[in-house]
Amino acid sequence: MNKTNLNSLWFLLAGLGIGIIAYGGFKAIFEQAPPPPTVPKYIMRPEPPEEKFGYQFETFMSTPALEAPLDFSLDPSGSLFFTLDKKFYLIGLTAPITSEAELPQQLDGATIGTVTSADWAPGIPVDSLTVYLGTNTGVYQWVVPTSLPEPKEDVLKDLAKRFTDGFTEESRLDSIRFFGGKLFVADSGAGELRLYDQKSGELIQTVKLSALDPPCGKNLNIDIRSNGSDSDYTVWIADPDNARFVPIQSDGQCDVSRIWGQRGETLDSFQGQFAPSHFTIEPGGSFIVAEQDYPYVKKYRPDGTFECIVAGDRAFNWSKSDKPFVVSFDGKVYILSPETNNILQFSPKP
Repeated sequence: MNKTNLNSLWFLLAGLGIGIIAYGGFKAIFEQAPPPPTVPKYIMRPEPPEEKFGYQFETFMSTPALEAPLDFSLDPSGSLFFTLDKKFYLIGLTAPITSEAELPQQLDGATIGTVTSADWAPGIPVDSLTVYLGTNTGVYQWVVPTSLPEPKEDVLKDLAKRFTDGFTEESRLDSIRFFGGKLFVADSGAGELRLYDQKSGELIQTVKLSALDPPCGKNLNIDIRSNGSDSDYTVWIADPDNARFVPIQSDGQCDVSRIWGQRGETLDSFQGQFAPSHFTIEPGGSFIVAEQDYPYVKKYRPDGTFECIVAGDRAFNWSKSDKPFVVSFDGKVYILSPETNNILQFSPKP
């Protein structure tokens, strides 16, 4: 073999080698093997010790297959739940489901928009089934179409049909609650807590939640605790973006010394990134708090100190719940677990 052919062979081998290396580098960069699956922390975490649990599972009820339920509450008698998806559902304590109805698009001649919250109408008999639907354009009275007779006009005449003052294009209504002749509206889009007279629908007070340090975030949830009378109360606001509860007094002021909550790794803190996601206040003042991405429901004393766990991972079948909803009645705690479509009932340990 002459020198020219030998050089050509070397160039060919060198080019082939460079091509193989380049191809290998290309595959390494652009066709990397997918990383091994990450096991969520809440599955790897062991169940808390038994002494941390103050409640025990009692029974469960099945619910309709819901997608992203919006609210879960009790009627004044404590006998019914409701939740919202594309429909309005009534779920009884003894029957899986008692009624359902399509949500309206218009009420009293007004296009109401997307429903984001609801509450039972105060002072109206349960069998009349009149509720209020909260949307980003206002809060509207709705007589749910059922086989029951519609309420008499004299029952409804002292209640406003709509509450729209203060709503703007920026409004994002998160939660509504009635208490003491007033309607309370948490509007995270406007950064406000607004109070309305439930008879006239007039806006009577605006609290700027955006003025707090730090300002309240999104996905707010509210409950009201009486301090002895309808005119003396505290509105508690669950602010998951800041992992805290914010108290607003009846004069519209925030008592910053009573703000409580923190995010952390210990059981007495909020362990989830979205917590508190939902809560209820018991008659004695204790808080029942649901966390979202850590499937826990915990009980805190009125001053915010940890008391016990109501339900842990196993109650949710080791599932990362989208958003557990909680209510309490007659000492028992009821948890709506959207992923399993069950309402779980827990009672205090003997």
